[in-house]
Amino acid sequence: MKAFGVMGTLNNSKELLLDEQIAIHTPSRVKVIVLVSDDEEIDSDDTKSCLDTTL
Repeated sequence: MKAFGVMGTLNNSKELLLDEQIAIHTPSRVKVIVLVSDDEEIDSDDTKSCLDTTL
């Protein structure tokens, strides 16, 4: 299993919209881990650092 770190938005329809494309063959079943910021502002550098540490 490969891991990809990418930011995205969960919209009102509960759809996950990724900010970037990821290099996978579709259609594929995926496992999603969602990290939600407590703050309104998300620092993408901090989130990437957290993802790199946990993955």
